Amino acid sequence: MNRIFSFNTIIAGRVFNETIINKNKQVFINKPGGGVLYAAAGFHLWEKGAGLIAKISKHNPIEWTQEFESYHFNTSGITNISHDFEQRKFYSIKNSNTIYVNNPQKHFFEIKHPLPKSLLGYEPPQTVLDKRNTPAPYSIHPDDFPDDYLQANNLLLCPIDYYSHSLIPPFYRSRTNGNVILCASDGYMHPSFWFEIPSLIRGSSAFLATESQIRNLFKGKK
Repeated sequence: MNRIFSFNTIIAGRVFNETIINKNKQVFINKPGGGVLYAAAGFHLWEKGAGLIAKISKHNPIEWTQEFESYHFNTSGITNISHDFEQRKFYSIKNSNTIYVNNPQKHFFEIKHPLPKSLLGYEPPQTVLDKRNTPAPYSIHPDDFPDDYLQANNLLLCPIDYYSHSLIPPFYRSRTNGNVILCASDGYMHPSFWFEIPSLIRGSSAFLATESQIRNLFKGKK
């Protein structure tokens, strides 16, 4: 059962089941991660609690939300949906500058550790262009906001997809007149979205993107 806490910030995005080999060759299998949870962990260093929003595929348990509730995060916006979609991520961290996401069999063989069953059949996700008007199973919709979330004055949208980033900020500002921070997604930081970006970020307090995302968007431009 979700516990209700007072909060003034919403963090929305994606959740992944992550398997990680860290640089010390320690293994962490099928742990909750992704933009929403990493942002929540960072947010907790400065503030107490926020409302979280994400969608989880039907076969994934959400018992781990209790741990985040113990840190005064409201998890009523995290929901299981009827669709099944890929939520696995693999990382092999060699050092601060080198992280591998492909071929988990090779990296587990190197450390003499059996391949976890949760990674059977795993293929790393390929970056593809987002669809402008078609939602993905994990896209965020206005209906995904619990009523009490709309009392918060700040919204952080982690990388999701173009559909969510174009739909949610106008909805949220119309209901709250609050602040919006957008974290860019690889799926639309592409020259083909050049004319959509100005309207996407208009009205936002901040638009956060990596150098590689900016360079990709501006490819071919002077």
